[in-house]
Amino acid sequence: TQTYTGPLVTLSADTNIIGSTATFNGAINGEKQLTITANAVFGNDTSDTVTLGGTGKNLSVSGTTRINTSAISTSGTQLYSNAVSLGASTTLTASAITTASIATVTASSYNLTFTTDAIDIGAAITGTGTLTIEPRTVSTTMGIAGASGTLNLTNTELNYLQDGFAMINLGSLTGTGKLTVAAYTFNDHVSLRNAGASSAGIQLTGAISVGTNNLTFNSTGNVTQDSGASITAAGLQLLGALGNYTLTDTANAITTLAGSTGTVSFLENSGFAIGTVGTAISSVGMTTTGNLTLSSTATVTQSNLIAAAGVELLGTGGIYTLTNTSNAITTLAGNTGTVSFVENSGFAIGTVNTVGMTASTSFTLSSTGVVTQSQAIATPSLELLGTGGTYTLINTGNAITTLAGDTGTVSFLENSGFDIGTVNTVGL
Repeated sequence: TQTYTGPLVTLSADTNIIGSTATFNGAINGEKQLTITANAVFGNDTSDTVTLGGTGKNLSVSGTTRINTSAISTSGTQLYSNAVSLGASTTLTASAITTASIATVTASSYNLTFTTDAIDIGAAITGTGTLTIEPRTVSTTMGIAGASGTLNLTNTELNYLQDGFAMINLGSLTGTGKLTVAAYTFNDHVSLRNAGASSAGIQLTGAISVGTNNLTFNSTGNVTQDSGASITAAGLQLLGALGNYTLTDTANAITTLAGSTGTVSFLENSGFAIGTVGTAISSVGMTTTGNLTLSSTATVTQSNLIAAAGVELLGTGGIYTLTNTSNAITTLAGNTGTVSFVENSGFAIGTVNTVGMTASTSFTLSSTGVVTQSQAIATPSLELLGTGGTYTLINTGNAITTLAGDTGTVSFLENSGFDIGTVNTVGL
């Protein structure tokens, strides 16, 4: 047994320690390689960091490893040939990290971060905290479940990530390299991230499922699905400044959608709600700086707000009940079945990809503000609500059968002929 007591252990030459156990009660520093042919204990405090600077300086441990420090950083590789256990939340930073076939990693309740451009996981990793695997170089691409990418995780390696983590982060909040994700089913909450400025985005090439957990995307680039690359999740969270999401696979199956990003086009045909989603970062409602397109042939509701420049509602026979009083949009358009929409700051029926608003069954608008139109409304039944609301709906292309409501001021034009009747509300 060998014990090295700091506060600092400085390596002046490449060092090979041979014995039963090498214990470092202090930080380790030096632009040298460190090979431990023994068990290793790093630190007795989180401040007892390990830093092997320079170029290509490697760390290798043949025996078991106990990590009680917050960081082990090497300019070269890190190799752990036997079991690893954590006594503190820690970040392992290296050009490449390998855990051998008997090198199980027990993180317990601590957070574990691998920051590296190459990884080889050879045994089970367990824990109840947050597990993060992220590129060391921001531009490094990442391939998940065997998809292409420099930092690559195979299905076998993903299978080593045992159920029980509070969150699994794949990718970096500062990364810009593309993330490509093939088909895989995760057992925990998952966040896919490359949120650095102008990132190369995220591409799903196969179906991804997190079961009854939440799935978060955080990207400033384009996030897309190949045909058949569906998403299954209880909650879907979309993040990233100016992110552009096109998630329109017909097999998508979620319960709740939320987020804050740039532009979103989302399709889900079993029905979902705009609500609150988030494990590490919670999103309340759906906010987009650009347009929000929702498409469903089922029922879409909301428990939290929609804030968007434009909202487009699509889906044959879809039923949209979007009546949160905090909704804040500029333009509404779409082509679907039934729509009930509340927005009290005032908005216009216009063009959001789709020109105007067509509701094959009924269309209810409610506002205490001013509602205008630059494009036509086509629906059998139109209801106008909102205390003191001012409706100026005078597009010559309007085509309705029945008009009703209870509001403030209405100016309405329709040249094919219509009735004042009952549309939920009796009369006008």
